[in-house]
Amino acid sequence: MKKLRILHLCTDEKFIDRAISTFELAYPEQNIVCIYNKGEEILHIKREVDFRAGFKESLLGIDFSKIGHVDVLVIHSLRDFWFKTIEKLDKKIPVVWIGWGYDYYDLIGRIDKWLLKDTNLFFTQLKKNKNFKQSIKELILYPTIRRLKVIERIQYFSPVIPDEYNLLKNCRNWSVFPEQVDWNYGAAEKDLSYYVSDDAENATRENILVGNSATITNNHLEIFDILKKIDLQERKLIVPLNYGDMDYGFRIQQVANEILGRNADVLADFMPLEEYMEKISSCGFVIMNHVRQQGVGNIISMIYMGAKVFLREENPTFNFLRNKGVMIFSVQELERDSLLLSSSLTSCEVIENRVIIEGIWSNAVLLEKTKKLVSTLTKKEG
Repeated sequence: MKKLRILHLCTDEKFIDRAISTFELAYPEQNIVCIYNKGEEILHIKREVDFRAGFKESLLGIDFSKIGHVDVLVIHSLRDFWFKTIEKLDKKIPVVWIGWGYDYYDLIGRIDKWLLKDTNLFFTQLKKNKNFKQSIKELILYPTIRRLKVIERIQYFSPVIPDEYNLLKNCRNWSVFPEQVDWNYGAAEKDLSYYVSDDAENATRENILVGNSATITNNHLEIFDILKKIDLQERKLIVPLNYGDMDYGFRIQQVANEILGRNADVLADFMPLEEYMEKISSCGFVIMNHVRQQGVGNIISMIYMGAKVFLREENPTFNFLRNKGVMIFSVQELERDSLLLSSSLTSCEVIENRVIIEGIWSNAVLLEKTKKLVSTLTKKEG
């Protein structure tokens, strides 16, 4: 059988190693990894990188004379510095866009659509400091019309949550829109079972994970307002702010310390994934206040580890998991009944949740999805 050449366009993110490893299991020695790093040190990706891209490639596209023939192009999040590469690619080569959320949600709705009242007021103050250079870049080099044309050039799209496909497809009148395919990243660096120990099965974990990053769509302020009215005693509120918008993170850290006091355990500094997973494994409860889909990796990891998870009812992830049969709760329920933070899931509920999660995000399922994805693309394209 002829070997394929699958080109992956990536950024230096912690999910990439596991994704490429899965593609390698499905199609050994048939994957080419190109990283956009602007000449900077690669920190998160540990595997060997075949090509590195920078500012030149963002303007002219990557040099295919160096890379050679490509059978399939996989884009791991649609970033503006890949636009030229996609535009100059032979139209016979199938392009697959693996969405990450932040690369399409601004097309579905403006930022204020995903913000609650207090957070929106907070955002109004922050955006006064919007970077002028970034605004010029968006207007001149990567205007929205160019981005839309690039999306129409892509043949296949896999959003984080399947329900998001129609949200993006129906948000405007496209001349053509990519076909939906099913593929997703694993929840963590290792298979989820690695993070579950025998001791953890029956352990009472009282700490609470609040949000997933230093991004304003976490709606931290509204959650802090709920939690300050609850007698938390010695429970820690672990608030990850070491990833995302550092200016926002710094300001929210100040608010968290002011409102939550000694209960606040803010993660402000970068930590390796293993250390981070160990930290959040002390949490038996998770509150994610996103209106939009976000933090799915954290959510499914915590569900698998037996945590009681609260998501907003408007969040597509909430409906997706509920429809799959996962035992989760809404933030709105928590607002009405704070005693929901007083009781953990039962052992049976934890096991049932785990079985459902394995059926969607396990290594074995992801491997089969990868084989089906590439097989579908190459057969359709002849």
